[in-house]
Amino acid sequence: MEWKEGSSIGSPALPEGQSCKQCGYDLRGLEHGGDCPECGASTARTPVARDVPLSQMSESLVRQLALCCAATCLVIPAMVIRRLAWGNLAPSQSLELGFDLALAAIWIGGVTLLTSPVEIEEARRYGLARDGKLRRIARAGCWGALLVAMTNQWPVGGSEVLVIQSVWLAGWAVCIVGCFCLLLLLAEVAEWVRDTTAKRLLESSAYGTPLAYGAAMLISWLPVHPIASGAASVLGVCLLLAAPAGMVMLTGSVVRSIRHAREYKAYLQRQQRSGP
Repeated sequence: MEWKEGSSIGSPALPEGQSCKQCGYDLRGLEHGGDCPECGASTARTPVARDVPLSQMSESLVRQLALCCAATCLVIPAMVIRRLAWGNLAPSQSLELGFDLALAAIWIGGVTLLTSPVEIEEARRYGLARDGKLRRIARAGCWGALLVAMTNQWPVGGSEVLVIQSVWLAGWAVCIVGCFCLLLLLAEVAEWVRDTTAKRLLESSAYGTPLAYGAAMLISWLPVHPIASGAASVLGVCLLLAAPAGMVMLTGSVVRSIRHAREYKAYLQRQQRSGP
């Protein structure tokens, strides 16, 4: 699925990163529609990427993003229930497998929809266009959840145990890389929706969690007091929990942007009726 909407009105000044299509000269700050100082080519041929907030995009795009953010957030409380309450229920192995597969399906569906390419110029700066690297890696990485779910309940033992464990570890590796890229991509969406708090939480979780757990492992190998390794592990848990907090905040901000997008559309319609 792809989103295709008309682009918004361009800005008169060329932003950073825009170059002449003829000679490659940096046109940052020059007037759109003028001439390139290097070769004289018209800058009107250079597209203008204006930093327009998500709330000024079409309502259908904002609504789709809100739905995708909500779908990915559903996995978080489900995983908590899976870990905390599942032991008291003592379900059968087939029921646990079904629950894990359902979680993986929700996660894959939400991430796949969330990482669908957005074919408008404003989305390119936030990594949501077709050539966005974070978008593509996060989209591929979500399928690691299926490998984990399929092998998580596999009986221990037997000649195939090494293969199963290898697939399980590979699934987790793919998941971790995909989640890292997804958090950074969501941080870009948070910037688009102008939610600086969610952006900080998501970036802190993406960069801080692996550093904290890596430091905990390194400290555990050194001849230091165990409390140091425990402190690093606690910090890692706190940074890890920043990810779902940021996702929930981002979902709320995108949902509020639906109303803002509707109001902005009504404003443009009033402007068109009133004329120049």
